[in-house]
Amino acid sequence: MGRKSVKCTNKSCFRFDTERIVIQDDNYCDYCGKYSLIEIYEIKEFKKNKHTDKTPSNCRIFREPEKWRQALVSNMSLGKYHVKKRSNAINIPHDDYSKLITKLKNQDINAIFYFTAQLRDLLNYNEEYVICVIPSSQKCLADSGIRTIAKRLCKPPVIDGTDVIIRNRTVESNHTANQKRNIELELSTLTIVNEEIIKGKQILLLDDVATRGISLDAGRQKLGEAGVISVAAIALGHTQFIN
Repeated sequence: MGRKSVKCTNKSCFRFDTERIVIQDDNYCDYCGKYSLIEIYEIKEFKKNKHTDKTPSNCRIFREPEKWRQALVSNMSLGKYHVKKRSNAINIPHDDYSKLITKLKNQDINAIFYFTAQLRDLLNYNEEYVICVIPSSQKCLADSGIRTIAKRLCKPPVIDGTDVIIRNRTVESNHTANQKRNIELELSTLTIVNEEIIKGKQILLLDDVATRGISLDAGRQKLGEAGVISVAAIALGHTQFIN
């Protein structure tokens, strides 16, 4: 199979117009399922991550590293977050999985238990790595369902990095903002603290919901600049709008 750098042209796709590396010969997008990938350039040899001297095959985070290898070069999700898009910008959960994600945002304990178990089944607990989370839109460290889950997952040798990424100012959340947040805005609102926790480590970066993946992309970049070996970015749900 060929390795190439691509962009998806489907505007409703999680990874629309965002460059990523894929390992496939066809042009079907693995996120939206559309025949919508355009090739930017062919990759003769698999590139190392920008801020690492190790290739993704060295990942120690997952029990099945090959299955989640793509998370080291582009964002992945555990499932789809189906919502009905209404004119007043309120998103209505459509199925049980989506409803659980919505409950998680309100720190529902059953949703926390469910997603903790889902992630625990994926992770390797025999190796050292750090779990970080995308912070809420509130300044500093606000409690959130995904942060609670991450803390529950951090049992030795897994290191708790939930306090590493913080908001340096409050921003409008993505679902209420009049204008979509872009990567520049997202980067400007994130600050890395306690760098000694993450430097030279592999990172699992978690978020509850990703639509365009801007927050995960910004978090990945900030962590890379702080000297981590690699970042595997996972969202619980990838937003899918339905009429």
